[in-house]
Amino acid sequence: MKVVRVSIFGFGTVGRALAEIMAERGRRFGVELRIVSITDRSGTIWGDIDPLEAKEVKETMGRLSAWDEYEVFDFSPEELVQEVRPDILVDVSSHDEAFSMYETALKEGIGVVTSNKPPIANHYRELMKAAEEGGAGLFFEATVMAGTPVIGLLRENLLGDDVLSIEAVLNASTTFILTEMERGSSFEKAVEKAKEQGILEEDPSKDIDGIDAMHKAKILHWVAFGQEAEEVEVKGIREVTDARRVRLIAEVSKGRIRVQPKRLSEGSPLLTEGVLNAAVIRTDLLGELVIKGPGGGGKVTASGVFSDILKAASYMKPLR
Repeated sequence: MKVVRVSIFGFGTVGRALAEIMAERGRRFGVELRIVSITDRSGTIWGDIDPLEAKEVKETMGRLSAWDEYEVFDFSPEELVQEVRPDILVDVSSHDEAFSMYETALKEGIGVVTSNKPPIANHYRELMKAAEEGGAGLFFEATVMAGTPVIGLLRENLLGDDVLSIEAVLNASTTFILTEMERGSSFEKAVEKAKEQGILEEDPSKDIDGIDAMHKAKILHWVAFGQEAEEVEVKGIREVTDARRVRLIAEVSKGRIRVQPKRLSEGSPLLTEGVLNAAVIRTDLLGELVIKGPGGGGKVTASGVFSDILKAASYMKPLR
């Protein structure tokens, strides 16, 4: 059985859900996954790590540095890659500047799996070049629609089609707010309720002003068309007063991205509720394809990350 060494960067809700999944399913398809380091905001622990123990320490003590069994290292992201040298680096953080960490890893032949959107949205071309140079895999299913496999669909299953357009609901937080407004809440009360339930990003403006949806739309554009969008328009939901059948819609066509609130017709597949995301993909051969599924939550996002870890493991060159 091939042993694959995994470093986890970020140990919030998704990271802990991933640790639990890896503890339960760490041996699959002839691969044994071993967590060799975990990084949270208090530092990096490095060694032979029991993922369930790490999860318990984090949840009971609030930080991994409180775990007496391990020395805690204050690595920079690049130092983490160079010192630990895992087979696969997994980023489930919200570190906007993780690009250089990915680039370092990929050039060293270390596979990268991420749910972190901005590095992929803003540096896709450079990262794909680094992956090619290092012969490593770059996997990012969970950056868009969490565990719902829209990236895999575009990257692997529609290779013979030319994508014409994509329309999608990509941000569940705004869906929650707009749904609350449909039920009679003011915008302010709906936002406060979303904060109380932990639905919004740490910086709520990323959701409310369409930034999160824009990053996801950029990733879809890269995967669908292999190039950067020339035109990007973004408008959030702050000015919505009548929220009936309104959702924040990302429209993606070759060279162009538009994110804006849009009133939908009754029965539209994009008229989602709760944490559901949806996408309507139109291609020249297949026609119209609808994919819908959960777009957020720890276990849901970790599902997409874990599948990518297995893909990255299968992509690796045979170990000596």
